[in-house]
Amino acid sequence: DTAAEGPTVSTGSTVTWTYVVTNTGTTFLTDVTVTDNLVAAADISCDGGTNVVAGPVAPGATFTCTATGVAVAGGYTNVGSVTGTPSDILGTPTGVAAVTDTDPSNYTGTTPVVPVIAYPYPDITNPVPTAAPLPSGPVAASPAPSGALALTGSDPTTLLTLGLLAVGAGAAVVAVSRRRDDE
Repeated sequence: DTAAEGPTVSTGSTVTWTYVVTNTGTTFLTDVTVTDNLVAAADISCDGGTNVVAGPVAPGATFTCTATGVAVAGGYTNVGSVTGTPSDILGTPTGVAAVTDTDPSNYTGTTPVVPVIAYPYPDITNPVPTAAPLPSGPVAASPAPSGALALTGSDPTTLLTLGLLAVGAGAAVVAVSRRRDDE
């Protein structure tokens, strides 16, 4: 793939390269070796083994190799290569020169963006302001009419303030939810 076609991955995440090798020729191949210019040969595994398939690999046959790495920031291009020795059906080299092929692979590593959440209060360590102190001493309560609740000493202004804070906190949660949906 070209650099424009490569995926975008998070820096530090695991990247898996898959090398699909097909003998497109008309002769068998032995010692088919898969390498990569940026991945150590010991880190490439073909069909669960090493980076070398002894063969013979028949014309039209396919096998798969994989390697993993950690994504780095920015554009990244590596080149996978394969080389095989032409042979007969028993794996005896025919004396013809080795065949080879290459294929580039690309990705762009990006650092995830952490959204900034604005709190409605300047002190985020204590986002709920302290309520005004209640009056000290006994609070005179008037007798409650039948079927109504008696005033228990709570200041209605304080309750209203706390109620508005709860509404403000709910608005902050909605704003965070909307940001995540837009990303």
